[in-house]
Amino acid sequence: MSDIRFDGKVAIVTGAGGGLGRQHALELARRGAKVVVNDLGGSMDGTGGNSAAAEAVVAEIKAAGGEAIANGASVTDDAGVANLVKQTMDAYGRIDILIANAGILRDKSFSKMELSDFEAVMQVHVWGTFKPIKAVWEIMKTQNYGRIVVTTSSSGMYGNFGQANYGAAKMAVLGLMGPRSRELLQRLSDADFSNEAFPFGTSQVIDLGYARVRASRITYVGELGWELYVPVECAPGVFDALMREGEPLGLRLAGYHALNSLRMEKGYRHWGHDISDEDTPLQAGLGFAVYFKKPGGFLGREALMKQKEAGVTRKLLQFALHDASALLYHNEPVWRNGEIVGHITSGMFGHAIGKSIGMGYVENHHGLVDKAFVMDGTYEIEVAGERFAADAQLDPFYDPKSERVKA
Repeated sequence: MSDIRFDGKVAIVTGAGGGLGRQHALELARRGAKVVVNDLGGSMDGTGGNSAAAEAVVAEIKAAGGEAIANGASVTDDAGVANLVKQTMDAYGRIDILIANAGILRDKSFSKMELSDFEAVMQVHVWGTFKPIKAVWEIMKTQNYGRIVVTTSSSGMYGNFGQANYGAAKMAVLGLMGPRSRELLQRLSDADFSNEAFPFGTSQVIDLGYARVRASRITYVGELGWELYVPVECAPGVFDALMREGEPLGLRLAGYHALNSLRMEKGYRHWGHDISDEDTPLQAGLGFAVYFKKPGGFLGREALMKQKEAGVTRKLLQFALHDASALLYHNEPVWRNGEIVGHITSGMFGHAIGKSIGMGYVENHHGLVDKAFVMDGTYEIEVAGERFAADAQLDPFYDPKSERVKA
């Protein structure tokens, strides 16, 4: 790597007034490239702006014997991006390298994040990547040469608290689910997707089509499948490749209502509906996900241990109506032996099992909600003032042993 040179090449680096962008610009110049240092010069959250930051990096490059010019355009502004490209072509006559590095941060928890915070980050990281790439694309094609690099970080690839906007701007997620998902992926990658090499609950970085993606064998629909985390600039190409190779295998697009139906048949909980900060993992049937022996413990461990020892008096159950013509949504009262004991938290029609299904918490005011309590009761769900007989159980109605998921 130390002997790589860029003599005679012209590079644009966006967001190069500081941090990683500055290092890109300095190193490219040190290796012989003529560098256009682009930076709006605003604060970390994207407000304000001046040319001082870009000009300071240009001065560093010139002091070291390199060649560079400054540009203060915003990468989200069409006219500004056009001027950036024009300034570069007027000065050097070509563009060989683009490093899309510009970025801002507006770190807040999701509940406190305003729409304007999310939109601003998406504008800079998505459109501020696309617009410069689009502006140099034809130039590079005419030259029959060009290199484009999009920078990200571990937060962008794997997520981080308070950076949902940043993560969404850097990585796209494609869910490939179904019994033939392994066969489809094998057509597009040389990775080994067998059960032995890629078991359920594991994650690997793989080459897929022309992109390098993170594939996680996990599901929210209850079938064999993978979630694919793809850099945003590669997402259209990966999507097109999946659709092309998947057509003869019967691949279809599915929306959120289909996803909701499938996850409910499998008993997968939904945050905000079936689980919230008012429910415990034991009440939600998620005790298997709690590691009570975690070194150093965790917040709430003592309270949860007491609940585990005493047993729960409130628990999330799975329901299926006998009458498939009645539909469940949420908040329908749950009756047990003629007494209201809870309500439905989420509902949908389950097409694989042919029944209207729902999840809901029931409470025993006289003891525990255990298997005996569940099985001994006669249940009805009230829909629009009318009660409909229902089956209730702790296990999901579809593939309760997860044999399909782990196939």
